[in-house]
Amino acid sequence: MSISDNLITRYFQILILLSLAELSQIELELSFGVNLHDVKRDLGKRIVTKLHS
Repeated sequence: MSISDNLITRYFQILILLSLAELSQIELELSFGVNLHDVKRDLGKRIVTKLHS
C-alpha cells in the first residue's frame, strides 16, 4: 500500500487513534525532516499489531 507523504498523520489519526500529544509529536518529527520511510514503517507496524490483537 502506498501512502502519500502528506497523509501520514491523517492515517495515524484515523487508523491508530493516537492522542493529540502523540500526533503532535509525529507532526513535529516530520517538520524536522525525520526519515519518512521510518515513520511509514512505524505506521505499518502499528496497523498490523492492531489487526492482530
